[in-house]
Amino acid sequence: RAGGGEEETEARCQAGSGFVSGADKPGRGGTWVLAAAAVIGAQRGRRRPARSGCDRKTGAPLFYTDGVTVWNRNNSPMPNGTALFGHRSSAQSAVIVPMPHDPDRYYLFTADQQGYDPSGPTVRGVNYSIVDMRRDGGLGDVVEKNIPVQASASERLTAVQKGNGEDYWVITH
Repeated sequence: RAGGGEEETEARCQAGSGFVSGADKPGRGGTWVLAAAAVIGAQRGRRRPARSGCDRKTGAPLFYTDGVTVWNRNNSPMPNGTALFGHRSSAQSAVIVPMPHDPDRYYLFTADQQGYDPSGPTVRGVNYSIVDMRRDGGLGDVVEKNIPVQASASERLTAVQKGNGEDYWVITH
């Protein structure tokens, strides 16, 4: 709905999450749009969680991630936007929150898969990266990547805006 206030724009931004499933028949792939905030290129037979970051004033999509790769609004990986420490099998691989007092930067928190097999790959827990939308001609760049937050955690992440309307609580366990 056009002409909405800040609360409506925030709701559109937060609605940009969900799952995409690849096409179930050959030749039926393409692009999926989720809640007007995430654009995902569907691949046959793949299911990929997606989180998106959007402009806080207009609600326009800026970037999206599956927790491993960050794509810009043109559906291209951002510079330094690959090999994030999320995991495609995580229940909630990523959550994006705007950086307080900086409308062009975002925190991107990732959760790795839970370590079920001690002989399996190293589990990296919860980490964060910073996306700066002023970089790469306004398409964004991951300027800091995979900064450890919690070494051992479940695959769950969520964020809740605090009552002051500016800050967020990021919750994991």
